[in-house]
Amino acid sequence: MQLANGEFEGRPIVDEKPLSETHSPQILTGFNPLNGLPTFYGLGWNVSYDGEGRLHLQHSGAFALGAATAVLLVPSAHLGVVVLTNAYPIGVAEGVAFTFTDIALYGKATQDWLALFKKLFSNPAALGVFLGTDYSKLPASLSPALPMSAYVGTYTNDFFGDIQIIEEGNGLAIVEGPRKLTFLLKHYDRDLFTYETEGENAVGTTGVTFTVGADGKATTVVVENLNLRGEGMFKKPDFLSSYR
Repeated sequence: MQLANGEFEGRPIVDEKPLSETHSPQILTGFNPLNGLPTFYGLGWNVSYDGEGRLHLQHSGAFALGAATAVLLVPSAHLGVVVLTNAYPIGVAEGVAFTFTDIALYGKATQDWLALFKKLFSNPAALGVFLGTDYSKLPASLSPALPMSAYVGTYTNDFFGDIQIIEEGNGLAIVEGPRKLTFLLKHYDRDLFTYETEGENAVGTTGVTFTVGADGKATTVVVENLNLRGEGMFKKPDFLSSYR
């Protein structure tokens, strides 16, 4: 359907014009280090062009679930490949897809794609993947938490919306997301707690750090796994009022 302008087995599935729009560049993302050509993001696709001017559409997925996948399409050549794996992402899916495409277009691989992608995936920061703190080791000198009431309350964020810190059993829990999922918090050190993330974007154990005001009550909290680009601070509404 993608390669046939919206048709599948002669039957129109998607109108050609809006489908073509999803294949067009929307923002510049950088330049290919191998050929110096610009790379873009479209509407759901990584968009690029090869040395012959052919459009390439590519995307990978399912990183955190240990099911690395990749798709690569060259519409003008009516060529596409989808690679599905049951392994953690180390660049194999992308290496296979790019090697296959090279062989189809040029008769041989133009690069050692497996080696290149393995090197790229060895640096999660280069992929914009969250790199959290290692909480497997406790600090040498631990400070006790404040009473639970110091942390309990609703905290707001313009991007993510509200979260709640509640008492759950003998400890605290964080309630977040549109489905109001509840995660138990584990005390780490003073005003720092941790919880176990879940779902496609899970990152394992992540931190929840409170800032406590002069009155002994928390005013803000930073949720580490939501703070990749500095957008993960949540503030008490009363603190926001005084701040403004």
